[in-house]
Amino acid sequence: MTHICICIPTYRRREGLERLLQSLLLQSPDSLWLHVVVADNDARQSALEVAAVYQESFVRRGNCVLEYLSVPQKGLSNVRNALLDKVSAAADYVYFVDDDEYLGDDTLRQMLICSERYDADIVLGAVQPKFSSELPGYLTNGGFYAQEFVREGERLTYCASNNTLIKAVWVKQLRFDPLFNALGGEDQDYFGRMLCQGAKIVGSNLARVYETVPASRGKVSWLCWRAFRKGNTLAIIDRRKGTPGACLWRVLASFKQLVMACGYTVLVMLHGRDSGLRAMLSLANMAGMLLGLVGYRYAAYA
Repeated sequence: MTHICICIPTYRRREGLERLLQSLLLQSPDSLWLHVVVADNDARQSALEVAAVYQESFVRRGNCVLEYLSVPQKGLSNVRNALLDKVSAAADYVYFVDDDEYLGDDTLRQMLICSERYDADIVLGAVQPKFSSELPGYLTNGGFYAQEFVREGERLTYCASNNTLIKAVWVKQLRFDPLFNALGGEDQDYFGRMLCQGAKIVGSNLARVYETVPASRGKVSWLCWRAFRKGNTLAIIDRRKGTPGACLWRVLASFKQLVMACGYTVLVMLHGRDSGLRAMLSLANMAGMLLGLVGYRYAAYA
């Protein structure tokens, strides 16, 4: 029987957590043992009631158990490290999923198939947005909220910690860096270190989750700040590597984005608002990157 430790960091998202736990109950393979750990990063323990309600349901389902964990010290790395500390020696895989996502009926099985078929240490699954309010077409149809791959089993040089399956052997020693507690990008740093140690990461479009996008995120300003944060944290990661070549590459990439943004600006005049938004996001990403290279840290989650 394959043992998977399912790691769920949560912070004040009761409805999202309920939807996620319900989707886990619907996972079909009987050959899986699921150890579900809900790590509540709210000092007020706002997820405790939800976890308590679902614990009995997981016991009744069989081959699975739900554990609640309070992590009062706020921080993206803190809560993920607390989850990793709960991974037992019997675990074959660790699966990270966010509390604003929920699984399709076959997600875990497709994760395992992809890992075995492509001999992957880490599988990053697709994310399909589900919008909670009506948004302009150029936002919903432009792929700004989705996570997709060119082909099944595509080899990746990056990874995030949402909808991610990891062979347990890789998490025995490595931990998320507390530097990124308030910055974000802790997953890029974490999996980047795994890549440096030889881990193979692939993408799967079949192992899909659905992400609820609230109205507060359905804004151009939110997308721009996210692009800025991503550029900023990538530059910080490069600076910490202590390799001038990596920083130089990032600067050159920034200027490449600037050239692309200029091209997009022309496109928007010809083809519409989605191209203009891509130009704005490129500029925001470049700005965050350049500021990160000179030492500025954008604490988006402070």
